Amino acid sequence: MKKGFSFALLTALISGISVFINSFGVSLGDPFVYTTVKNSLVAVFLLSCIFLLGKLKELSLLSSKQRADLAIIGIIGGAIPFLLFFYGLSIGNAGSTSFIYRSLFIVSAILGTFWLKENFDFRYVLGAIIIFLGNLLLLKDIFVFGLGEFFVLLATLFWAIEYAYSRKTLESISPMTLAFGRMAIGSVVLLGFIALTGKFDQLVSAKPESYAWALVSSLFLFAFVLSWYTTLKYTSLSKASAIFVLGGPITALLQLIFANKVFSFNEVIGLLLIVTGVALVIGISDLLTTIVRLPTLMPDQAKLKFRESHERD
Repeated sequence: MKKGFSFALLTALISGISVFINSFGVSLGDPFVYTTVKNSLVAVFLLSCIFLLGKLKELSLLSSKQRADLAIIGIIGGAIPFLLFFYGLSIGNAGSTSFIYRSLFIVSAILGTFWLKENFDFRYVLGAIIIFLGNLLLLKDIFVFGLGEFFVLLATLFWAIEYAYSRKTLESISPMTLAFGRMAIGSVVLLGFIALTGKFDQLVSAKPESYAWALVSSLFLFAFVLSWYTTLKYTSLSKASAIFVLGGPITALLQLIFANKVFSFNEVIGLLLIVTGVALVIGISDLLTTIVRLPTLMPDQAKLKFRESHERD
C-alpha cells in the first residue's frame, strides 16, 4: 500500500509539471497533431522498455480477453480523452483546466465504491471536501469555465472510467504492459483521426518548436503512465486519485512563479487545505513515509526490474 502512495505522489508531481508544459506546447500548433505526435513517441518509448527488460513474452501470452481489455483502455483512455483534453487546453486556461482535471478524484471515489467495491471510508469523504475547498481557494482568482474547460471536463470523465477499468485489468497484467497497450492502441486511433480530418500532412510540416515541446511532453507522459499504473496496481483507485490531486497545486505554483506573482492569503490557505485533505485520506504517518521514500523510489524500482530480467534469463 505504501509503495502505491509513493508512486501516487510521484505521479502528482509529474502530472503537475506536465500540464504546465503542455499549456505552452499545445499553443504552438494544431492540438490534435500535437497530442498524436506526443502519444506516439510514448508508445515507442514503452515498446523499447519492454524489449530491453525482456518483457516481449508477456505481450505474446496475452489472452483474447486481455487484448480486448487493452483495446477498450486504448480507446477510452489513450485516444478520445486526449483529443478532448488537448483541444480544451489549447483554448482554455491552464489553471482552470488543471483544477477540473484534478476533480476526477470525486468521480473515481464513486466508481471505486460502487464498481470496484472498495471500502467506503467517511475519512475519505471529509478529506475530499477539504481538498475541493482548497482547490477552490487556490484557483478562485484565475478560474474560468468556458468551452475549453467543458472539453477538459468530458476528458476527465472518460479518464475516470478508464482508470477504474484499468484497476481491474491490472489484476492480471503488469503496469508496463497495460501502459503500452493503452498508448499504442490509442496512438493508432489518433493517427486514424488525423488522417480522416485531413491533418496528416501537418505531422511533417509542423513547426520545429512544436516537435521540441512534443518530445519534452512525451517524456513526462512516459514517466506519468508508468508511475500511475504502478500506483493503481498497489493501492485503491480512491486513494490514488486523492493523492493525484496534489498535481493541481503544482501546476498553479508554476504559473504563479513564472508569472512573478506573490501568493495571496487565499492561495496559501488553499495549499494548506489540499495537503491537509490528502493527509486525512491516507493518514499523516503514511504521507510522511511516502515523502521520505520518494527520492529513492525510482532507482530502487529500476534495480528491481533489472534484477528480475536477469533472474528470468
